[in-house]
Amino acid sequence: MHVIKLVKSVITKLVLIAGLLFSSLYLNAQSKEVQTLMGSSGDVRIGGYGSFEIRGSQLDGGFHGLLLGGRGGAILNNSFALGFGGYGLLPTRKVNPPSYIAETGKKYHLSGGYGGLLFEYINSSHKLVHFATNTLLGVAGITYTDITNREERTDIRFPKSVSFVIEPCAEIELNVSKVFRISLGVSYRYAPNFSLKYNGENNKNAFNGFSINLGFKFGEFVGQKINSEKTSTEP
Repeated sequence: MHVIKLVKSVITKLVLIAGLLFSSLYLNAQSKEVQTLMGSSGDVRIGGYGSFEIRGSQLDGGFHGLLLGGRGGAILNNSFALGFGGYGLLPTRKVNPPSYIAETGKKYHLSGGYGGLLFEYINSSHKLVHFATNTLLGVAGITYTDITNREERTDIRFPKSVSFVIEPCAEIELNVSKVFRISLGVSYRYAPNFSLKYNGENNKNAFNGFSINLGFKFGEFVGQKINSEKTSTEP
């Protein structure tokens, strides 16, 4: 009898231990739900924004460049954005073109711009102050401009440099309101194929350089939910 009672006691304890073990494993599995790009519930939010930017930039060896432009795109789940960006170079850098182009009494400045695809990551966009990073991949076109004479000339073709450009950027954003943000960032523009002759040299690195960027962003940053789990109301 004592043996039977002992066996029953051991079996009962094993059942209790097994039950507690499986309960613990189940609860642990529930708490470790796999995180995905689409979110834990399969929800997808799509938003969008547009931004006007002012950029003070290194150009031709110094901070001689001033660019105006902007960017915009679609925002996925408050974190990732895909869009386009483009910037125009104001005629702030005076240069001396080759002698067969330059004319007495005229002032020539670098002009042109660049633009392309934009890939962006936004970290903790719900916070008052947060950071974001982006990279622009595109094309730049730079030439000369005679700002003292707007008359078109058909006898002279100004040289132009067309180059691939890549520009990574890191910035801090301030949420002014739900639809308006201000950003301040630093970027580096790299144009490996740039080549334009002026000031007696064939300049190849003149368009590379850092920029300090001030942006004003407007948009639907949180976005609208376009996919969610459907709960069945059928019995």
